[in-house]
Amino acid sequence: MFKYLALLGLVVSTTWACTPTQTNAENNNIPDNANTETEVVDNSEIDIAESTSMADFREIDLQTFQERYNLTTITPQAVGIDLFERFAGGGEGRNSESLSIEYPSWDSAVVMVTIRGLADTSVNSERFRIEFEQNEQGWDMVSVGAQYICQLGRGQQDWEADLCS
Repeated sequence: MFKYLALLGLVVSTTWACTPTQTNAENNNIPDNANTETEVVDNSEIDIAESTSMADFREIDLQTFQERYNLTTITPQAVGIDLFERFAGGGEGRNSESLSIEYPSWDSAVVMVTIRGLADTSVNSERFRIEFEQNEQGWDMVSVGAQYICQLGRGQQDWEADLCS
């Protein structure tokens, strides 16, 4: 509950991004009795809008994405929180989840949702980059992309657009 409330506070400030990570995050098979202390990492020096480009992500059709996740309110905050809530705390082996929203200019926003330690035979981690532009009517989602880190022996071990095998 505390982690969720702390994250909501960070979304409002938009200048800080918190990434909850476990002290033994390198290990995807965390035993039930393991020490799973959570630390908050200050990523305020990281500019997600510039550190990654949509060209580095696998493009996802906007309509398909909105339908798959049943997104009805299209604002950076609503989409970010909705996606985060869908992924947060779920699944065996989960190491961390993070949500970051940046505003590179007054009329644009970049949302990043990252999930590490998926209980999947091929995909270890997944992250979405969602770009928004503002107009007179409100916010428009203009592009969505995904990157993956694969399980050992199933593909790339760094963030890439390629699907895992």
